[in-house]
Amino acid sequence: MDGSIRPAAQKDRAAIKGILIRTRAFRPAEIKCALEVFDAGTLDRDSGYNVFVFIGDNAPLGYVCYGPTPLTEGTFDIYWIAVDPRFQHQGIGWRLLMWAEEAIAAAGGRLIILQTSSQSAYEAPRRLYRRSGYILEGTIANYYSPGDDMLIYTKSLQP
Repeated sequence: MDGSIRPAAQKDRAAIKGILIRTRAFRPAEIKCALEVFDAGTLDRDSGYNVFVFIGDNAPLGYVCYGPTPLTEGTFDIYWIAVDPRFQHQGIGWRLLMWAEEAIAAAGGRLIILQTSSQSAYEAPRRLYRRSGYILEGTIANYYSPGDDMLIYTKSLQP
């Protein structure tokens, strides 16, 4: 899919909210949290949250949010990555992930952490992470809710 990646702005908020809802992967509390982080990243550039959108068809079709992990040296978290279901499987998620990795490396990042759910709705993102070189480092059973484990993926940016 043709498109470009640019810093997110408040004008993108409604589109991002729509994407989060349409994925049907996020609970209402998770959508609220994602939008709070989106707001922090777009309203306060010193918040530590870096938010970028993929623009295609003159609209945001996906976004990624990442930032340095507090109290670490060179460790970054990718907090959110979501693509509108109508445009999934067209390389947008991969492009956003690669964009974040390059930006993290340029900022001196050495390690990326991704935390995700074990639920089946998250299988496509987990495949993307594995194909992109992320390693499943750990599992915390029943973390999000009974039967919904937290899966922790990492990727080293060091040679």
